[in-house]
Amino acid sequence: MTPENKTAPGFRHILEAAVFFGAAYGISDVSYLLTKAPNLAEDILLALRFMSAGIFFTIIPLVIYLTIVFLILKPIASVRKWSLESTLAWLYAFALIPAGLVIGRSFSLLLAGDNILAADLKFPLYFFKYLVVIVPVCWAVGFWLAGVRVHTEKRVLLARLSAITVGVLVYLVGSIHWQYVYFIGLANTYSEVVSKPENLVITLVTVLAALLIWPVAHWIFSLMARVKNGMLIGVFWIVAIIIIYIPLLFVGDRLAGTVPSGAELSGRPSNVLVITLDTTRYDELGFNGNEVVETPNLDALAGDSIVFDNAIAPIPLTGPSHSSMFTGLQPDLDIGHGVKANGIRLPGDVPTLASILDSTGYNTGAVVSGYPMIRESSGLERGFHYFYDIFYETLPRDIIPSEFWFITAGKIFRKFVTVDTSPLGGRSRDADEVTDLGIKWLEENGGEPFFLFLHYFDSHYLYAPPPPFDTMYTTDYDGKYKGLYINYFDLINEVGTLTPDDHRFFRSKYRGEISFMDHEIGRLMDWGAERDLWDNTLIIVLADHGESFEHDYYFSHPARLYEHLIHVPCMVRNPDQAKAGLTGQRIDTLVNVSDVFFTVLDFLNLEPPESVESMHEAVPGALTSWDHSLLGLAVDSHGENSTGEGTGWEYIASQSYTIGEIEGNDLGRFFSYRYPKGKMIYGPDCEPVLPAYQYFNVETDPEELTDIFPEIIWQDHIFPDAVESLTAWALIQGKSVDFSDLTPQQRAGLKALGYISEDM
Repeated sequence: MTPENKTAPGFRHILEAAVFFGAAYGISDVSYLLTKAPNLAEDILLALRFMSAGIFFTIIPLVIYLTIVFLILKPIASVRKWSLESTLAWLYAFALIPAGLVIGRSFSLLLAGDNILAADLKFPLYFFKYLVVIVPVCWAVGFWLAGVRVHTEKRVLLARLSAITVGVLVYLVGSIHWQYVYFIGLANTYSEVVSKPENLVITLVTVLAALLIWPVAHWIFSLMARVKNGMLIGVFWIVAIIIIYIPLLFVGDRLAGTVPSGAELSGRPSNVLVITLDTTRYDELGFNGNEVVETPNLDALAGDSIVFDNAIAPIPLTGPSHSSMFTGLQPDLDIGHGVKANGIRLPGDVPTLASILDSTGYNTGAVVSGYPMIRESSGLERGFHYFYDIFYETLPRDIIPSEFWFITAGKIFRKFVTVDTSPLGGRSRDADEVTDLGIKWLEENGGEPFFLFLHYFDSHYLYAPPPPFDTMYTTDYDGKYKGLYINYFDLINEVGTLTPDDHRFFRSKYRGEISFMDHEIGRLMDWGAERDLWDNTLIIVLADHGESFEHDYYFSHPARLYEHLIHVPCMVRNPDQAKAGLTGQRIDTLVNVSDVFFTVLDFLNLEPPESVESMHEAVPGALTSWDHSLLGLAVDSHGENSTGEGTGWEYIASQSYTIGEIEGNDLGRFFSYRYPKGKMIYGPDCEPVLPAYQYFNVETDPEELTDIFPEIIWQDHIFPDAVESLTAWALIQGKSVDFSDLTPQQRAGLKALGYISEDM
């Protein structure tokens, strides 16, 4: 009989099991997250901090859980006169429930048609989570196989090692198989990700570590079981946790982005602030003529800026539109960045505004506020030294590190303990937080040349502004949606039953969000003005796209190309022009949100990369005679601009994105050429609901109510060439978007925001 059989189970056994199983679950959880976000693993201290947070905050709830289990098992064991090993066998069984949930959920999703398990197997490093979860399973199985009749330490060890070896071999065979398949490039979709020698090395090192560590762990546990004073063991484990894990929580930061290059400043010693208003229509702002919506702060900023009245987005979607802003490229597959949907990461070889400014000595920071912009979904963190993309912190970061909210324990805590204000909880941030975080960053970094990007997401559906903005534009609505947060797809499927009052109610909430953003941007502007920070700062404010409340297409934006979706507000405050009194101008030249990239570089006296310039020159409608900087379009005191003739875009090619889900409302993708005063739209799959080709005079018909395509096709001899060009361009861009690489978490986040359907 081993010493374990002579000792009553106590708290030390709970601690041992919690530490052993909790560490395995924590490592499994975090290794999976690190694999999905490889940039987190670039900084070893950050990766260690993330890993330690995962281990520590998984062990703590496991201790609580197993204590409850033990308190239930103890009286049962006493009545039934169980041995220590029998009691521990039950304790281990309950400790394995989380592992069962992980594996069971994956297989259940696989049986239900979801490809989550298959997707994990395609990435050997993803499969690491199953290995680490299998290890405690093997440990427990080995314990059970040894049985109460096995009385020698050697046979217990052999039984445990046998079970562990089986698990390791299963992992090894599966991993090497997938490494072989993808290493030789049989599946091109994944070859770029996993066809790397270091992945095979990591796999082999992992297996070797598993073979060496678990026998040592067994020996340690066996040694601890011989100590008579169980409480001393409990204290030992607690001290070990504190010494090993807690210090690492204060090293590194999830919010860190690219490690600063340390380059000396090679551009103008000035600052840049880019503010994007997600989902904000051009016609819903006071400075653009709206007499209902109150935007006094943006109006004041517009009076001190140059306003561009003909700014167009190449795609009405958050991630792709921002990718164009920060790369100067279009979403085109052949001559652009190729990002056509939220959740598709920007290719790592495409230079970004932040990466260029990092390499030229500027301090870079970003605060993003919508799930499509997080690093896992967008790839836009590259070049930013600070990239704040956490949306669900409810406790101070000084108490709970930000990594806590990314591990499973944090997600459970958020779901059952915290109260989300809406179904988007954890997937967006309110404007007041954006301003607070922006001010905090400026307090710490505003003393040196910087590039700060602030992303306001409030006017995106769900339209839930805080008081008093929630009732600013409606006080008498008493319909069914008052005080109700409704899932996007449920609302869309009820569109046909909405009353005019319901439509006005949602529009009023949307306007409340815009006024809320305006208020918070005003607070930021006042803070900077008090410190003279804007005297040497280029400020650009624009939207990535608009929102639709017309054309039988409501509360959304990606699937159509009407003016309210791609015509966006845009203003540029150049401190040089402000000092010269050349502000308050309105420019009607056709410009693209991608011109932001060239504008910032021009202001800082930096040249765009040759690769970007060469690709940009091949874009349909782009004039090669213009450098695409918005600064040169402003007129000087003599009424002339510095760029002369041939400025602006001849036309801007835009494309939509379909979520393909809604009650027959999926008309496929649309493609358009937006001219300075007109727009041609082509929908290859929209007939018979809509004509395949439409043309609107947006100057005389801004609501796009009258399609004049049948008339103009016979009146303008050049027009047939444009039709042929648009049709050919649409064919190149394709009809669908590949979402095969999305993780389950990304799918859930994008579904909640209405960007992919339930069956995609």
